[in-house]
Amino acid sequence: MGEKNEAILSYLEDNARFADLMNGAVFGGIQAVDPGQLEDASEHYTEKEGKGRGGN
Repeated sequence: MGEKNEAILSYLEDNARFADLMNGAVFGGIQAVDPGQLEDASEHYTEKEGKGRGGN
């Protein structure tokens, strides 16, 4: 799964792509997210060892 995760993270680093995804999927096509106003985040979501789907 690591390679797929890295690929999608790399693809969505482009602010225009990320904004298009959010505007389409979350806001139903309304242009609520402006790619020019996005900033890089310092953290990425990672799944901790031992915690997973259907896990503890």
